[in-house]
Amino acid sequence: MTWVWAAAAALAMYGQDLVATWLVQAEAAYLPVRSALFLPLAANATYFFVCFLDYEGGTQGSSDLKFAWTGPSGYSIRYLLSAITTGGAGTNGFLRAAAGASVGTSGAGNTWGAVLTGTAGTGSTAGTLQLQWAQNTSSGTATIVHAGSVLAAWQIA
Repeated sequence: MTWVWAAAAALAMYGQDLVATWLVQAEAAYLPVRSALFLPLAANATYFFVCFLDYEGGTQGSSDLKFAWTGPSGYSIRYLLSAITTGGAGTNGFLRAAAGASVGTSGAGNTWGAVLTGTAGTGSTAGTLQLQWAQNTSSGTATIVHAGSVLAAWQIA
């Protein structure tokens, strides 16, 4: 196995939290590339990855956190999500073959965590695996992905 790197070190290195406050409902549907959580992927390779998100936001159901993955042309991703849903239920062991999901928040100052563990593979195109995130629902309370969140991967094939 080859260790790739932990891209979120950029968050911890600068001691910065990434903040999203959406004031227009339409913007909540947009997932900007604002994340320091990214990894370079080689062509024709398979990676095992782990992503830990330390986050907070408005009260449950009023803002929450949604995320999606982007990658090079032809990439695939499958992962388990362990977190609290926007409705308050646990998602431990929920397999995601789709690119994104939403997780709950419990009010400003109340940090929660989400763990995503899985595999990402590439075809003939190398590129970057990038986590994008935003509020799930427009809210004046900021949704924050805190410094110390981590994305790490190991090339396994």
